[in-house]
Amino acid sequence: MADGIGVLVVATIAFAVNAGSAVVLARGRGHDLNLRAAWMHMVADAAGSIAAAGAGIAVVAFSAEGADPIASIVI
Repeated sequence: MADGIGVLVVATIAFAVNAGSAVVLARGRGHDLNLRAAWMHMVADAAGSIAAAGAGIAVVAFSAEGADPIASIVI
């Protein structure tokens, strides 16, 4: 059984870290393929954090215990 509040807190922190990292990497990605790949990775991780936060909200608001594993599969 997923703890919706815990999932939401961790996902929110992860989103903030990933989005912040993406902003920093976006400044220097230019023509550097490695920086561009790292930026894309951070953006994808931020999107995954949004999906996890949505699952946490669904668990808390609607007792939708299946939302967490579904979001994990989608990610």
